[in-house]
Amino acid sequence: PFISQIAEVAVDKMSHIYPELMTNRNLITEVIKAEEEKFQRALPVGMGVLEGTAIGLRKELVDYFPKFEASFDNAVSRQDFFDLKHTVERAIEHFQRDCRAWWHVLSVGQRDAVEEVLKPIKIDLEGLKETVSQYSTLKGADSFKALKRDLREGFRKLERDVHSRAKKLTGFEVFILSDTYGFPPELTAEIAKERGLSIDWQGFEAEMEKQKKRARAVQMQKRVTLKPGESRVVASNI
Repeated sequence: PFISQIAEVAVDKMSHIYPELMTNRNLITEVIKAEEEKFQRALPVGMGVLEGTAIGLRKELVDYFPKFEASFDNAVSRQDFFDLKHTVERAIEHFQRDCRAWWHVLSVGQRDAVEEVLKPIKIDLEGLKETVSQYSTLKGADSFKALKRDLREGFRKLERDVHSRAKKLTGFEVFILSDTYGFPPELTAEIAKERGLSIDWQGFEAEMEKQKKRARAVQMQKRVTLKPGESRVVASNI
């Protein structure tokens, strides 16, 4: 408990100016020591979530993507529509099944940060499926070329979203690390920077503001005083 030891020294040195420090010396050092021990317990857990989930899923996403790209290029090179359709759908199925990024969970209440990170990618993959499903074999060779062009455009959007999501931690992820695991946002940012990642600070501030509103709502609910004969309504999911 290094910080609590420093606090003891500081109290001893400043007590002649602020006598109340010496009066509350034990309380001050105990509180600081408790917070320091709490942080020491939270540190390995938060580090595991940050490295294993938030950073880990991005590495897994980027590492797997070239496999999908190769399968997709193979599909678009096919000259038969049904062959192309089968190969594209199989590539998407393998992406969603074999890429370990989808396996992670980082949730609070009804929200899952991993689902939110991967949502644009999931939408892009569904878009590729829809592009294929809307094609009609009766439209001829020009239409088949247009299908391939549309698929390539959809792939480029997917590629942009993959690399965009892989380079930045969302504000919700940083919030969960801080609020649930006691992992300081500044430390999250420092580690993320070492891994070449940035932080969505605007998103983090938005999550903090939501938390403050929830806390205020709970406090307002607690302050409600009832008159005799009134029934109490319990607010849920605030």
